[in-house]
Amino acid sequence: MPNSKPKSKTEHDGALPKCEREAIVYRMKLDAHIKKHKGQYLRGEDGSLHLILNGRRIPLSFHRDNHDLASLMLKACSVSLLTLGAQAAIQRLQVEAVENASGMTFRKFSALSQDRKRLYIPVEGGQLLCITSAGIALVANGANPDKLWIEHPYDAPFRYDSRGVSRGLDHFERLTVNTQACRVPAMQWLVAMHEGLFPYVRECCRAMFIPVHIAGTQQGKTTGGQRFTQLHGLGAVKGDCTVAALANEGDIGLLVLDNKEQANFDQQLIDFCLFLSTGAKRGRSSPDGQVRTSSARPAAVITSIEGAWKNELRARCVEVPYEIKGKKNEINGQKTCREDIEDEITARRYEILSALIPVFQVWLRHRSEQQSRKFWDECPLPNFERHLSVLAELLCAYSEIAKKPEGWVDQIIGEWVKQLSHDDGADSEDELECYLQQILTPSCEEIDMELVPRVLHDGRTGTLYITKAGLVLTWLRRHGVPEWQLPKNPNGLSRRLCSAKFRGFRFLNEETAPQISQLKRTSSKRPIGFFVPDDADDSE
Repeated sequence: MPNSKPKSKTEHDGALPKCEREAIVYRMKLDAHIKKHKGQYLRGEDGSLHLILNGRRIPLSFHRDNHDLASLMLKACSVSLLTLGAQAAIQRLQVEAVENASGMTFRKFSALSQDRKRLYIPVEGGQLLCITSAGIALVANGANPDKLWIEHPYDAPFRYDSRGVSRGLDHFERLTVNTQACRVPAMQWLVAMHEGLFPYVRECCRAMFIPVHIAGTQQGKTTGGQRFTQLHGLGAVKGDCTVAALANEGDIGLLVLDNKEQANFDQQLIDFCLFLSTGAKRGRSSPDGQVRTSSARPAAVITSIEGAWKNELRARCVEVPYEIKGKKNEINGQKTCREDIEDEITARRYEILSALIPVFQVWLRHRSEQQSRKFWDECPLPNFERHLSVLAELLCAYSEIAKKPEGWVDQIIGEWVKQLSHDDGADSEDELECYLQQILTPSCEEIDMELVPRVLHDGRTGTLYITKAGLVLTWLRRHGVPEWQLPKNPNGLSRRLCSAKFRGFRFLNEETAPQISQLKRTSSKRPIGFFVPDDADDSE
């Protein structure tokens, strides 16, 4: 009888590989450690699994940079995450988490209760500040009436102190409001309400418009946004970041997208901005094939010289022009050295944020008492009326706590309505139209143009003026168009004109009017056209 090789243990029925036997031992030690420290499992909105242990959240995802999970394994089992047995133990822990996840909800920065009667903000010491219309109290993170676990996105919660409210509000105005270089002073308060207070209550609005700090170079638009990211402990504004990186950060409360020009607004960034505004759920696949979804989103701000160029995004943006007048580094006669102001904001952020807490309490009280007031006869932003109303409500609450004079709120909101009524998004007349009308006449000799009469377009006849985008851009600059209204290059101008809405003419190119042979591109020429219908004077 031939010799037969003895079977290994793993070949016997019911036997387990070595790594799985190790995993069982590690899992028992993990269970004992978690039970001893009264740990709880948490499932995030995106389906991710977490363990709450000793007041900290530990993501239950295996990767080499998960230092919190590695620390747990070392403390409970004296092994790292790199062995097969440890990885198998983590997977067994994930199964346990799926089956036993508590009803806690995970949020970042701040959260409102489902009935919108309680506002929770994380503060130093690992607790939450619970603000209601009746009072302000410290509650446990996770173990609170609404089962909310909330973290500051960058682990920089502020230290709450109920004293010195008046002094804190003075610092808020001096450092963050009065230093906004808004062309219209009342818009400083729109910026302050949206970027200073609204991020904490952003969940009460499904649709949110996106303010655009728009101006030429060195006009204070970026520093205006950074005043508030610094105040909230969010660091610098977001510059050269991919959409994937921005999405991975999730809801950080306030997101300031810096220096976004027309060339930056590809479809991916446009779609992300639309998500920030409208709140449609985003779904993405992780490397392991899991679908991650999210509907939580921060309040958003864009800083730009050129502004958004596509109609669907422009309709969701509100442009706030910035312009530094007078001496450099001065706004309204106040010194505005960027480093000094940001250093002082950092030094006083606990004092300022503590002073804003009573404002939220008054805001909640007004809402609970249904003290609704009419801010306007007709909302200048009908698609975002709730968002604008919340900003007005916050301004009223601020006025009460800051003891502003009677009529102060009405004057500021009246100016908001006046300014925003001129910003109808894609439905308004483009500000370049009055300039372009000057060159769209047969007698104009300031720019090289080819006139093609009796052109048929979209069922109407008219005259087609054919030229180049570079010539138009040079002419606009020469005739005093503000630099912040103009793209940086001819391609940017073509995109801008293509998305604009003009009353007296239509902008055409090869894509929008392929039937017109004179607009065909060649290797050396990229013509653009302005179509003026014969009945243009009667079109309105």
